Amino acid sequence: MSTDNCVIVKVEAQKEDIVSEFNRYMQASVHAPSFVEHSTGYFRISYDGISASSAGVVEFGHFLQSAGYAISGIHSVNAKEGEAGTEMCFEKDGMRTCAVISTLSVY
Repeated sequence: MSTDNCVIVKVEAQKEDIVSEFNRYMQASVHAPSFVEHSTGYFRISYDGISASSAGVVEFGHFLQSAGYAISGIHSVNAKEGEAGTEMCFEKDGMRTCAVISTLSVY
C-alpha cells in the first residue's frame, strides 16, 4: 500500500465481530495498519483515484461484498463521538446490522 494519499478511518459497528472481520480482510488484502478494540476499529486506507472522504466507505463496501453481505442502506449520521460519518446497513443469512464509517484524518 502506498503511504501517499491516506486517510485514518474509524469503523464503529453494532456487532464486534464485523470490525474483527474487516480487520482480517484489511490485513489480508492491503496490509493496512490498524487498531481494533471491541466494536471500534481504526484503519489507514489509501485513497488514490477516489475522494478522501469516500475511501473508508468504498473499502468497507468491498469487504461486505467479498464476505457475502448485501448492503441494504447508506446514509449520513454522527458517530458516537460526534464526528460526521456514513452509516452502512447490511445483511447476511437473515441478520441485519449496521456500521458507521468516519474519516478522522487525511494526509
